[in-house]
Amino acid sequence: MTSDLVFRPITGLEEIELFNALPGPYNDGLAEDLQNGHCRADWMWVALRDGRPVARVGWWSRGGIRPEVLETLDIDDAHGDPHRTDIGARLLRTALTALFPADTLPPPTSGAGASPSPSTACAPRPPTHCRPPR
Repeated sequence: MTSDLVFRPITGLEEIELFNALPGPYNDGLAEDLQNGHCRADWMWVALRDGRPVARVGWWSRGGIRPEVLETLDIDDAHGDPHRTDIGARLLRTALTALFPADTLPPPTSGAGASPSPSTACAPRPPTHCRPPR
């Protein structure tokens, strides 16, 4: 069931451990990214069930003015929740709506202005972790 979830951004550096409760390749550098402005707390969202993260999404930026790269999208699959894909999709939609109001556009998914093709947009893919060089 997904109705018992809370979707929200973290409050700041004091909640980095909450965001990092899910494993990820950038966990060790996220606190530093928050401090130096490459990430902002309002760009780092969690889906909580009973206070425990079950999904997270976060953006990164070179300049810290606007999110440029969807850096983190993780869903807890340890408990085999049959709704986990829905939870991740709802979290992503909620965060996108908050970060990019209707009159603005999110950054392209890959390449300049690129959009995924309809045949591959929802196809399962192995996790990839790419961060632009700093």
